[in-house]
Amino acid sequence: MQFPETSFSSPLSDKKNSKRHFLQYEPQFYVHCPPNEAPIESLWEIASQRLELLQEIDRLRSKGTSYQELTSGIEKFLFRRRHQSEYYSYENIIPDRLSDIELRDVFSHFLLRLAFCKERSGQVWFLQNEAVLFQWRLENAPSSQVDLLVEQLQQLCSEENIILRKIVKNLDLEPEFVQLYHYLYQKLPSSSTLLMYQIPFEQVPELVKHRSVIVRSGYAYLFSEQLNSFLVSCFRSFLSKSLGVVRKMEHLAEEHGQLKLLLESLRESQRLYINHFSSYSFEATEREGTGIHLQDLPQAMLDMPLCMFRLMKRLEQNHHLKHGARLQLGLFLKGCGLTMDESLHFWKTEFSKGGISSDKFDKEYAYAIRHHYGKEGKRASYTPFSCMKIIQNRPSAHEEHGCPFRELNSASLDVMLQSYGIQDAESRNSIVQKAREGHFQVACGMTLQMKKAGRRTKLSEETTTPMDNAHYIPSHPNEYFFKSREKNETSLKS
Repeated sequence: MQFPETSFSSPLSDKKNSKRHFLQYEPQFYVHCPPNEAPIESLWEIASQRLELLQEIDRLRSKGTSYQELTSGIEKFLFRRRHQSEYYSYENIIPDRLSDIELRDVFSHFLLRLAFCKERSGQVWFLQNEAVLFQWRLENAPSSQVDLLVEQLQQLCSEENIILRKIVKNLDLEPEFVQLYHYLYQKLPSSSTLLMYQIPFEQVPELVKHRSVIVRSGYAYLFSEQLNSFLVSCFRSFLSKSLGVVRKMEHLAEEHGQLKLLLESLRESQRLYINHFSSYSFEATEREGTGIHLQDLPQAMLDMPLCMFRLMKRLEQNHHLKHGARLQLGLFLKGCGLTMDESLHFWKTEFSKGGISSDKFDKEYAYAIRHHYGKEGKRASYTPFSCMKIIQNRPSAHEEHGCPFRELNSASLDVMLQSYGIQDAESRNSIVQKAREGHFQVACGMTLQMKKAGRRTKLSEETTTPMDNAHYIPSHPNEYFFKSREKNETSLKS
């Protein structure tokens, strides 16, 4: 990922203050876990602090923040943590407290790697936010540290023949490099020479694909800004492979009683974060009479977020959905107010149109619906999925669940938005562009802004500014649904 350049003062930029928090340490690839021992209390302290930072990064990313806002959020967190260490004497609380900054950084990373390697969704969440932390550190690292990373990378990937070599280009003799630099960064180099990195072109296929590098004699030439992006990509690749390896060895770590409790505590903390909106009281919806019932579904479809609207349309067409889609849509409808009997009737009616007999439905599908309502199995009433859980729950081939802003290509998303009622092409293009940039929840919020201004009304300049505090960014499909119904009912009354 590539962030634009920025400059601003931050609470950590005071050069006179040499104190640093361990999360402010230099970037590294975390090749080896240190053999040192540390008290379990100290491990809990550093792991929970790193988890809180990754959660803060995740919140900022989900809002589609700029690099300046993301950086500011990270630095404010570290500033608070650093001053907490000044106010509280941990040495009196935790005996033999782990004090080495590098060890604290490495230990905390490997603890979270162990905690989130068990499930695919946890791996993806950890990988995405660790990559952002790595990039932030890289952006603030001295050139000597970047050189060490390059050396470490070449040792790690010796079999893949990744050879990065520093070279200096004379721009007076190489005008094409000036043109490319200006095209990519909308500015001219500050001097007549430019530091670049030479690498076999097959190691940077994305840059070659987008014509962002010059290729000569089998080598691609990267600008310094592109080197950071390349190192982040290598970090993601290496961490992804490492998570798979740790997953196979995770049972060894859990044989240690105290460590097992620590890892379970970290996972529980993360579950509470991911399902934050799931604590939303649907009983309040029923009590206030805002929930819907089976007869309301046809009229309520356009109030559903696109992820659910898409599944409803697919169900109407095929009269069947695969398990992941049934789970996603079924729990959403439960959260909208449908009772268990209404859900059973709804699914049975739709499946019967596809040729599934009543007996087959009762044998193969009814149990799962009753299970969602806490009437089967362990008798736990399941909550609807949050936006983050839907985004992270990637569908495999021929499956239809997940977030359409992430899963659909631009053309398919444009068609889906048109069927959703957004007829203005410019408005659809704005939404598709945000989805293409990876701001899935921002794009979803823009669709609701369209309804706020009128389903077939062009997006105003204000509504196309996702960083505006007034712009709504959904965190849960049911929240979106009730907000949309509230807007429509208000407009009808007026």
